[in-house]
Amino acid sequence: MPDGFLLNDIKKGDPVNFRTLIYAKKEQLNLLHRALLWTVDGTHELVQEPYQQLVTIQAFVRCKGNIRLVPFVFAVMTSHTTVAYKEVFETIINSFPPEWGPPKVQEVLCDFEAAIWAALRAVIKIAIIIRLSLLMALLLLHRAAAPRGSRLKIDCKI
Repeated sequence: MPDGFLLNDIKKGDPVNFRTLIYAKKEQLNLLHRALLWTVDGTHELVQEPYQQLVTIQAFVRCKGNIRLVPFVFAVMTSHTTVAYKEVFETIINSFPPEWGPPKVQEVLCDFEAAIWAALRAVIKIAIIIRLSLLMALLLLHRAAAPRGSRLKIDCKI
């Protein structure tokens, strides 16, 4: 593992019940700090006991005319409570050097987990938390990638 990649190893009480490992390099934090839109996603399939999920905090990055959704922070968690998510977001915010100023994030896209929403509102204090749906994801991607003034046509049949 590269030096400086482990941001925090949070243990509360019994580590089997509450432990979170948070990973990111300074360069990744710098790009995340500058991003206006973050996405938060979790998966249960990639972790083994005692961990319950891997959470990634991502942002869109433009490079040589291409736009990619890039993961910047990784958190392996034994719990997915509001308290656990608050620890993750507090670690991220506290890892930004003071000279960078407050993070630029204005919107966060996340799945339908109320604990993430509560933690984001408590730590980052932003009002706009977007619950991700396929249609919203398509519109967001189009907005980021399409030439200015173009229109996206979606034909949905239910």
